[in-house]
Amino acid sequence: HAYNASNTADLTRMNAATNTNDGTGNYGNDGENMQFIDIDLNAATKNSSSANLVLPAGINTIKYARLYWGGRFDTTGIVNVADTLRKVKLRFGTATSYNNINAPITNVDQSIVQLSGVNTSQKIYQAYTDITDFVNANKGGTYTIADVPATTGTIANGGFFSGWAIVVVYENLSEPYNSVRIFDGFAKVAAGTGTSSLSINLTGLDVPNTTLASGDAVMGAMVWEGDANLGSTSTNPPGDFIKINNIAVSNSLNAVANFWNGSITKNGVRVSAKNPDYNNQMGIDIDEVNVGTGYNILPNATTINVQFGTEADTYFPSLFTFNVRAKQGSLPLNLSSISAKWENENTSLISWNTDYEAGTSFFEIERSQDGSQFQSRGKVKSRGDAHHYQFSDPVKSNASVYYYRLRMVDADGAYSYSPVETLKKTEWINTKKIIAYPNPFLSDVKIVCNSMALSNATIKIYSQDGKNIFIKNTSLVKGKNIISIHEINALKKGTYIVEVRTDNEYWIEMLIKN
Repeated sequence: HAYNASNTADLTRMNAATNTNDGTGNYGNDGENMQFIDIDLNAATKNSSSANLVLPAGINTIKYARLYWGGRFDTTGIVNVADTLRKVKLRFGTATSYNNINAPITNVDQSIVQLSGVNTSQKIYQAYTDITDFVNANKGGTYTIADVPATTGTIANGGFFSGWAIVVVYENLSEPYNSVRIFDGFAKVAAGTGTSSLSINLTGLDVPNTTLASGDAVMGAMVWEGDANLGSTSTNPPGDFIKINNIAVSNSLNAVANFWNGSITKNGVRVSAKNPDYNNQMGIDIDEVNVGTGYNILPNATTINVQFGTEADTYFPSLFTFNVRAKQGSLPLNLSSISAKWENENTSLISWNTDYEAGTSFFEIERSQDGSQFQSRGKVKSRGDAHHYQFSDPVKSNASVYYYRLRMVDADGAYSYSPVETLKKTEWINTKKIIAYPNPFLSDVKIVCNSMALSNATIKIYSQDGKNIFIKNTSLVKGKNIISIHEINALKKGTYIVEVRTDNEYWIEMLIKN
């Protein structure tokens, strides 16, 4: 449904692969000889490569960024150093030093190599971790990854490989409003009798109620270990493929029967903003394709089917993205802004402005604690013209963050959602402060506050997840008060919230334990 949103999201991605033996950059047989590429020539690192993140003009806010890396690795190396696969190094631009990146142990996937005549003491692996803050601080430019774990050598069946990719979701107010979905995993598609395939239904989509243009829906995918020389044969024409709604995806660089061919492309054009820059990356595929037309994505669709298949290869679908233009309809409303803030420590205040309303019935305020499941918190009737609205929502749970959105409903029942606003529990700390010292502290803490009158007060200390871990009652005199707290030296290191409350006043402040 049509409205002007104050937030938009679109998807882009950057990529690089660290392995190749094709110095000419031509397509050809792969899996012959894996060697390290080390573009930074730094003695402290190995196996480094880079790629450029290009963002559109204007202000870009990074909402999500995740780094993936993977390859083929001897299990002896994994046994000798248990967390080998979890570590890489990351830097931006021409920085002289790298950031050490460690993936959580739960974010490492492994699969034993099981091919005829191939050493089964090797594993194909993938690791990943969130780097949103790092990318948001640096934005567009060159990102370099080093020390990607991989095994070198020569092999005739299956191939050694390694590589990396970063997926980025950004917000840009000048871009059209889109729905972005990211699906990740570590599936195995392996040749067997006939064509082996993996079929997945992507649900929860909200396709517009009009026919899509080609660029209104964009598919992105990253796959480990695609081989340029393993395509279709006369006995099995499908070859290596990906299908959307049972229609094989293809373009000038990704053949319908050999889509996974070691290429990095965008709509049939080779992506060259990477170093080393080869046509055949021999072991990693990253492709982005417009699929708005020709793939049976119908108006108002809520699901699509994706199928990965192969005839002679073994590969691992990892990352799949689907970006579709936001649903548009007849809702006659322009929403110019929306915000969420604390009215007091127990009440949030949702505010929004409209530039134009005609036929709008009401606004329903919805809240979530996980950003996924929303519940109604109340309704506000439309004024029928440009207006400023506010809604107060009592908050009694101990969640550390809340998510708010509007469901904007017109007279005939058509509706649309606003962008989601995030409200953190700790943000109300800035409403009225006390002084806590020393801060950070080791054992004892003194609290300084100015009271308007003689009163009884309660001092509470909360953990960041909202748990009350300390309480003390005391008396305040009119004017300046200094309160000593000696009972918290056993607290674990971390950040806490201290609150002083009387019948008529309250003060809050962050408190850090070293």
